[in-house]
Amino acid sequence: MGPNITEQVYLRKLEDLLNEWKSLGAVSTPSEIVELMIDLADIKDWNGLDILEPACGFCNFLIGIYLKYPQNNFYGLEINNEVYNRIKYLFKNTPFNLKKADFLLWKSSKKFDLVIGNPPYGIIGDGSHYPIHSLKKKKAEYKKIFSTWFGKYNIYGAFIEKSINLLKPDGKLIFIIPATWMILDEFSKLRKFLSCLGGVKVYYLGNNVFKGVRVSVCILVFEKGKQGVELFYKEDKNFYKVSKLSSWNGGILKFETEFTKKFEKNKISLNSVFKIKISARSPEVKKLDKVLQRNKNNALPFMNGRNIRKGFIDRNNYTNLWLEKKEVPSLKSFYTVLPRIVVGHTKGGKIVAAVEEELYPYVGDVYHLLPKFRFTKEELHTIVEWLNSEAIENYVTTLYKDITPHITATQLKDIPLNMNKNLLIKKDTAFQSVLFI
Repeated sequence: MGPNITEQVYLRKLEDLLNEWKSLGAVSTPSEIVELMIDLADIKDWNGLDILEPACGFCNFLIGIYLKYPQNNFYGLEINNEVYNRIKYLFKNTPFNLKKADFLLWKSSKKFDLVIGNPPYGIIGDGSHYPIHSLKKKKAEYKKIFSTWFGKYNIYGAFIEKSINLLKPDGKLIFIIPATWMILDEFSKLRKFLSCLGGVKVYYLGNNVFKGVRVSVCILVFEKGKQGVELFYKEDKNFYKVSKLSSWNGGILKFETEFTKKFEKNKISLNSVFKIKISARSPEVKKLDKVLQRNKNNALPFMNGRNIRKGFIDRNNYTNLWLEKKEVPSLKSFYTVLPRIVVGHTKGGKIVAAVEEELYPYVGDVYHLLPKFRFTKEELHTIVEWLNSEAIENYVTTLYKDITPHITATQLKDIPLNMNKNLLIKKDTAFQSVLFI
């Protein structure tokens, strides 16, 4: 059996390198999650399988399988040199085939029956909550290799694509990953990729899985050559099936219920009535040489998410930046669209909206809803009241749970509005005002 490879040993060794490990997007997987994922693999015969754990760290998954089913072939890849040296020593008397390599650039003609693990999370070189700066020089190369790379892509998406390409015809992939791939536009190509190559099961776990890291995660089970998608959520210790589609084209995955379906009935989507824009980002503002570090000439303070309250805008300056009124259109031309609706830095499924009637500059995570039709101020305030309502909050939290900490543009555009679409009637080159139900 070789050295003692109990949970206590490898977790203690892991703690020694935790800070360096985190810099590459790594997070240790709780042992109960390892056990759960092995069970969800639903493999009938654990003999002679080729099993790969990419970005293996301290081989949590290889160990978990080896202790139960030793009659298999075990492979692990690790990019961190010090971690690799330690696992080579720790597991020198086990049948683990360990290699030091960047999994995303690793070239192998070998195919696998099972790829299982916890890939790194993060956006390379980005100022996000979980940035990965150490791989910044490789980003251009990654983008050339992976067909699913899109926008501010999280590295775990590339791990999924690479792993699926390494599967045998009936092989399985089992990863624990952030649930954001289910709904964000950045993963539209990945969802399409998954839907074309196999069947998908998603087991939603929420945001209390990893100690000290608040990220909502799910277990992705992919089986090559199958079709369709099944969605489960966990309550207490049990999983409940939310939906099952025999065919799936890669659309976003939502927790639809009878309540959400009934709520959407006879309503129109926000996206059909408004164009959605986002405020200037901090780098854009910094490049604008007209931005002032102190107020002069009666300049206007920059608004951000903190300024948006339910039904009104707080004009305090939380950014310590100012801009003269005449310069506002040069930052974003849609700031001149008045009145419009602004949606602030939202949390926990809540939409915080207000009507903007004045020409102010904005920065950060504020969405701007630009009317496609001619509305009165009173009608816009009625829409804001609806967006801020408890009914909408219940709808959003039911449909998306806590997949993302804030409302995204993807979620916002599908919000149902309590309007009668038959009353959006074209009149010459404009549209008449909308009458509400």
